Amino acid sequence: GRVLHNILMNDNNVMTAAGTYTISYTHSIGMTEYSKEFTITVGGTTGETVDTSGWEIVNSEFTDEPTNGAWTVLEGDVTVTFDNTVGVADVHVNALGAEFYSVIFSQGGKTFQPGYTYTVTYRLKTDVVGGRNIVLFVEPASGVLKLVEEEVSLTDVYQDFSYDFSVTGTTTTGMIGLFAGANLTGAAPGSVLIDSV
Repeated sequence: GRVLHNILMNDNNVMTAAGTYTISYTHSIGMTEYSKEFTITVGGTTGETVDTSGWEIVNSEFTDEPTNGAWTVLEGDVTVTFDNTVGVADVHVNALGAEFYSVIFSQGGKTFQPGYTYTVTYRLKTDVVGGRNIVLFVEPASGVLKLVEEEVSLTDVYQDFSYDFSVTGTTTTGMIGLFAGANLTGAAPGSVLIDSV
């Protein structure tokens, strides 16, 4: 059978430059060692860097000044403050609106392509006494069927919520974010504190 069907390479990945790369993989099961070597070719002219803009979440740790407009309030009565010394975004909901999607905090312009498995992890908590629910989402374009849409319960302790997704067609209008409006358990004015996305 297949021991490995998908390799995710990140951290210090130099394979964004055009060229041919050889990857070796060794895995032991019991006393048996399995090895595989394969070649990956990254398109373009040798030495040319493949465009990866849009693949990364901008200011994902909230440690940079929010001057680039990467994170925005698309909808709702919300005050957002960034504490870039500790890396936290405070999304303070002043009014809930009529629906859960009446408050939207997000980052658009994400590029998603077929053939990749993407992972997004949100690390959040709330200052609402007794906790509150929000909806985390990833979508390929505004207003279309979501790739990820899940209601989660926040407490006053940071929690991680992680999701894998893939797409069938290329998009450069993807969006990640959260809904924090009305009609969710514990919905109340107060802060959703985001440590990282």
